[in-house]
Amino acid sequence: MNNKLHVFLSAICIVSIFFTSCNDDDKDTNEVPTGAVTTADQFAEFENATREINTLMQESFSAQFAANRTSKSSAKTTNCGTVIQQDTGANTIITIDFDANCTLDSNDKISGIMRISFNLDAFANNNLEINYTLEDFKFNDITVNGTAVSKFSTDETNSNFSFVTDSKYTFTWNTTISATTETSLITELVFENNTNDPAGFESYTQISGTSAATFSNNDRYTTAITTPLRINSGCEYVVSGVVVTNSNSQNTTLDYGNGDCDNKATLTDNDGNETIIEL
Repeated sequence: MNNKLHVFLSAICIVSIFFTSCNDDDKDTNEVPTGAVTTADQFAEFENATREINTLMQESFSAQFAANRTSKSSAKTTNCGTVIQQDTGANTIITIDFDANCTLDSNDKISGIMRISFNLDAFANNNLEINYTLEDFKFNDITVNGTAVSKFSTDETNSNFSFVTDSKYTFTWNTTISATTETSLITELVFENNTNDPAGFESYTQISGTSAATFSNNDRYTTAITTPLRINSGCEYVVSGVVVTNSNSQNTTLDYGNGDCDNKATLTDNDGNETIIEL
């Protein structure tokens, strides 16, 4: 059980590569602008920021969960953040204060507060809700505030894990541009028996969800996984699945293929032109 949990916590870090934020399906589509976007550079920065922040959150939780620190302990993390953990019964609150100009492995600079809270009693019942909060958090020149909730559960009948994440963030640049985002993403780690594997099982990760980001100039980006993404154990690439992205009124489709472990995918633009790209 513990080995499978560690595999799952490692796998969910991969998920942040593909998704940023989530779409409100009830939103009136007539409000979506039809002109060309003017925030492409900011959106690229936003995607990078979200990817690195999500990875940082998952790694921070995994590290603190595994370390099982004592109540009200304080230490320096490898990401130059001071960690303070407070335990009240089964409730745990971890506050990480990242120093000014703290540099990630990606060479991006961060600062500000990240809070992580969870209740270990719930974990004993095969469910765990992890709450994340960012306060005056800086990613390079972008200020990020907001919350995320990740709900972890496992099925005793098949030992599969599921991870549902919802988040709401506001990204603000030094200029007058800002973006509001929401996230809904479902990740499932599926285990299958494998007598040839020393661990006794093999696994793959399956991802589904939708996303959207709305900028202060009304540019709107949405993303939907129309066919679940699959990541096989031992392969660093997505082996199958389809993602459709809309930039205002322009659609692009990314098809990851039929299950082969390779770095190729097919990109189809708004006019139906197909291009084979390397991931």
